[in-house]
Amino acid sequence: MSFNKVKRVKKRRPLGPKSGAVFKCVPDTTKSIWDVDDDLDDSFMSLDESDECEKENASMNKANISFDAKKRLPGSGRESSHRKPKKRRTGCDSPSIRMDSSLHGSTPRSKRGVDSSLHETTPRVKRKTPRKSSIKKRDSSMRKNRLKSQLELKLKKSKEFKDKGNELYAEQDYERAVQAYTEAIMLDGENPVFPANRAAAKLMLGNYREAAVDCELALKLDPSYSRAGVRACRAYICLGDMCKAKEHIRKLADGSSPMQRDAQDLQRQIDAYESLVQEGDQLLIHEKLKECIEVTKKACDIAPGCLRLWLMSLACKLLEAATSGKNAGTVQSIERGIRAELEEVAVTHSAFASDILVPNFYHYGKILLYCALSSEAKILFNVALKISPNDERTKRRVALVKEMESQLNKGASAFTDHRYEDSIRAFDSALRLDKHNLAFNGRLYFRRAAANMSLARYDEAIGDCNNALKMLPQYHKARIRRAHAYLQKGDIKTAVADLERTYEFAPTASVARELKSAKMLLDKQERKERERRVADEYRRARTRERAEAEQRAQQQAESESYFRRQTFAHNRYTSSSSSSNARNRQSENFSSKSNQQQSHYNTRSSAKKANASSSRRKSMDTIMKGTYYEVLGISNRASTNSIKKAYKKRALKYHPDKNRSPTAESKFKRVAEAYRVLKSPKARRTYDLQSMSSARFW
Repeated sequence: MSFNKVKRVKKRRPLGPKSGAVFKCVPDTTKSIWDVDDDLDDSFMSLDESDECEKENASMNKANISFDAKKRLPGSGRESSHRKPKKRRTGCDSPSIRMDSSLHGSTPRSKRGVDSSLHETTPRVKRKTPRKSSIKKRDSSMRKNRLKSQLELKLKKSKEFKDKGNELYAEQDYERAVQAYTEAIMLDGENPVFPANRAAAKLMLGNYREAAVDCELALKLDPSYSRAGVRACRAYICLGDMCKAKEHIRKLADGSSPMQRDAQDLQRQIDAYESLVQEGDQLLIHEKLKECIEVTKKACDIAPGCLRLWLMSLACKLLEAATSGKNAGTVQSIERGIRAELEEVAVTHSAFASDILVPNFYHYGKILLYCALSSEAKILFNVALKISPNDERTKRRVALVKEMESQLNKGASAFTDHRYEDSIRAFDSALRLDKHNLAFNGRLYFRRAAANMSLARYDEAIGDCNNALKMLPQYHKARIRRAHAYLQKGDIKTAVADLERTYEFAPTASVARELKSAKMLLDKQERKERERRVADEYRRARTRERAEAEQRAQQQAESESYFRRQTFAHNRYTSSSSSSNARNRQSENFSSKSNQQQSHYNTRSSAKKANASSSRRKSMDTIMKGTYYEVLGISNRASTNSIKKAYKKRALKYHPDKNRSPTAESKFKRVAEAYRVLKSPKARRTYDLQSMSSARFW
């Protein structure tokens, strides 16, 4: 081959993809079977392992160079992807070699004038391609080794993080301990010790719900891990979820569990918590706020993260604000703050604790409603509906509260308009709505008693007050209203007893005034009763005396008649000498005259005494009918001290308790009236002017 041809060949257009000349092919970029298998575990490869794979791919691509060259047809640069690859052939008898030689001449390329070193091809050696099964076996063994080494490394690092977390926990650095345990869990998520240890650290931080989740994860990995069960039980007790805590206690109470003593301690805590919660609810229903707050604090020591206890404390605050007697503005500001706190908790906890919040909101809303705090109860009901708008029980309770309030307002407006019958009917319909709401029904009975008293139905009013006191024993207003009904009936003694009992529990000024006036009425009634008894006794004594006098007179008359009969018979049948008879007659005449004189003298003296007493009585009666000065026995120029002394003297004399005379009470009233007028200078001056104008001079 000449040089020119060689030069011509060099200057020829470079062989492109459309040329059919034989040239060295670049490695194929399509993925082989090896590459596809490796792609499954690229995330587990290290840098050294990927270099080894690249070397193996290069050797495989070299073996496929000639095969890729045969796939091209003359005059086309595209690969015949629609044809199946044929088996590789070696030597110059290949059809592709013959086709190439026919295109460039009949002579082979080695005999042309071109330098053979430029176009000489490398000798083609037949190589064995690796089988797919062997490749997969080798790949799986390598992958297993890599995974084993990586797993050992991860386990080692996770143990280091766990030891670090234990050290931080011992140092009471619980936040960093949680971080260390989290790193250990990320490296080894199958070890139940790591989430259990993280739960212990979260318990110390007060993250009870997250601690419970970690304990559940540890128990899911190892159900026989009793320590995780104990920590889960403690977390649920702190949250107040006693149902789940009891489930874990039942598992721990098994005979094979090594934590039986811890389970017994936890069971005692649960029992104490439940008893305290029940006691607190009862105290709240009976409106005993101080005792309820103390019980709530004791329960919070057992379950510091319990939402129910938090709601109980807020219910106590609402009840205290409503019953404290503060002004409306202060009460409304307190209620707004509590409502905001409730809504904030509802928003933050409703995502994971709606099943706990909604029943507790309903429960304490119902308690406030049963304490006759409907507006405060509606706050809790509305927050519960925000958490769970489809809660049918809360919806029914809200509708019932609205109906109760409407009937109550209807009855109150009718009472204000003096339509007492309509008011009673409205209260009757309200009483039929909720028979279990004792506080609301007791107040309804109290209002209906007022309507019955306005209609002068005192017996019905007393019955309504009795029903109100049965439902609310500490409802002092009902007892006061019952006392008023007894006063209207005339049973003053029972009214005073009611007022005295009310004053023992509620010693207010208004109750004291009513009690004082009732006692005055009772004293007046008792005095009248005493006077009536005295008058009755006096009448009975007079009647008895008259009967005795009549009996004595009758006996005397009978004895006199008997004596006369005996004397007449004796004088008739007896005879005596005339001298003796004369002397006897003289003596008898003398004795009879003396007896007549003596009896006349006695009659005159007794008449004088009777006339004196009657005149004295008439003079006192006349004095009592005279002026106030004459009543007190003073002059019209007497000083105030003289008036006071005279009043004391006359009051002691005519007081009904000391003077048994029937007219003593009227005289005592006259003396008191005179003293009331004369002790005041202004009233005395007015009285003197009136006396002068009427021309009454005494």
